[in-house]
Amino acid sequence: MTKAILSALLLLLAFSALLGASETTAVLDAVLVDIDGVGSPRRVREVLGLRRGDLLDPPTIAAALERLEADGRYAEVDAVLRPSRKGRSDLLVRLAVDPGYRPETDAPIRVDRIEITGNWKTRRGVILSEFLFDEGDTVEPALIEESVQRVFNREYFFDIDWGLYDEGAETVMELRIREKWTLFPVIFVRGDDELTQFSLGAIDTNLGGMGFLVLGNYLGSIYRDGGYENNVNVLYVHERIAGTPLSAVVSTGYVIEQNHVRNADGVRIQDYDQANAYFNSRFGYNWTPEIRTSLVFEYEYDRYSGDYDYDLGTTALGGQLERDALNIADVRTTGFQSRAEALAVIPGNSDPTFLRSSVRADGYALFARDILHLSSRIRLDYSSAEELIYRTTREEFLRGGSSREYFTPLLLGANLELMAAPIRENWLFLELGAFADVSWGDDGGLMYRWGPGMRISFPPIAALAIAVDYARTERGDGELYFGMMRFLSTR
Repeated sequence: MTKAILSALLLLLAFSALLGASETTAVLDAVLVDIDGVGSPRRVREVLGLRRGDLLDPPTIAAALERLEADGRYAEVDAVLRPSRKGRSDLLVRLAVDPGYRPETDAPIRVDRIEITGNWKTRRGVILSEFLFDEGDTVEPALIEESVQRVFNREYFFDIDWGLYDEGAETVMELRIREKWTLFPVIFVRGDDELTQFSLGAIDTNLGGMGFLVLGNYLGSIYRDGGYENNVNVLYVHERIAGTPLSAVVSTGYVIEQNHVRNADGVRIQDYDQANAYFNSRFGYNWTPEIRTSLVFEYEYDRYSGDYDYDLGTTALGGQLERDALNIADVRTTGFQSRAEALAVIPGNSDPTFLRSSVRADGYALFARDILHLSSRIRLDYSSAEELIYRTTREEFLRGGSSREYFTPLLLGANLELMAAPIRENWLFLELGAFADVSWGDDGGLMYRWGPGMRISFPPIAALAIAVDYARTERGDGELYFGMMRFLSTR
């Protein structure tokens, strides 16, 4: 006698207690799922095939549970009815996942087939593209663990687990996942005595389950002296195209700006209106799981008026080298990232081509039993242009917060952030701590900021983190920042 039939008999007793001996049916209000182990409640509901308003009787429930047992590997399946609203009943289904087994030694093992459960949105090919082996390969257990970690690093999944099962002469690896919500709004606000910025948009980090990110965003800036900027942009990021080592990052947008230029003493020296259309792209090839090279192409068209009055189309072409040794675990990022970029910038007039380059390194660490999180960042930008208008204009987001703008051939910035996590729940991650950053440019001089900060992450929602920072600057001013830590600027 199967577990489903036994469960059905238990349900019949529950019916009798709930509805009375003369009634054998109930009207379903909701299916509630309780899973011991990694699994997808949504997938369970789909397999059961029960909908609100259905009439339930023991044979109907027994058939639904049989479908569930045939679909997955569960050590235990049980279900009970309980009263709900308006005379209906909730069906509570309790599952215990059979975890399978893992090799007890480091000896290689043949994986004949890979099964994936719980991916109600993400396509199988996207998940398998992160595996370092194929079905039918003989692999070491460490390679399986590394492949599972790579899948988790995509940040699409709230929980992930795996196990091995023997089916006749075959060894089957089952990857069990629970997906995050990946579509959410983009909102941030920051302000000080010089500038107020706000942004509205939407982002999906896993559009259609195809493994790429799309962002649409509006960024507005209002300056105290009357200047403003309106920036509408779209960002597309594809880390692994069709399971190949190819990747792409493309951003495009349009900016209307009314602004001015100040000298090193802060005196306003020139006013201008600017319309700017831009297209930036990086097409990469992943040589190893950690190393990627990219071809970089950028184009901007600027129309200046006011104290400036001319059109300018500028093209930049060059390359980028990235090293990414990250291990995303427990909703925090640990590891090391670095990126070096060199571009030849070709002005759209008779002025000579100049070099623009950038080097950046980021380090992340968890320690003290995963309670403290330390991050550090250093960045160096350089431009060989002699004229001010062609020098690197860099609005530097050293943290996720407020920015510094430079018209300078050289910019050096460093950042340190230490956070403690008093709340670490499976739905909420709260960090409290402090940050400090320092920046230097030969036109801008030494600048620094420091102060307290707060970070809030929501693990069930991919990539969603909110920051609240209050910074004191070298001028003695205060800056308040509130908003999302990522996707603030796509230029």
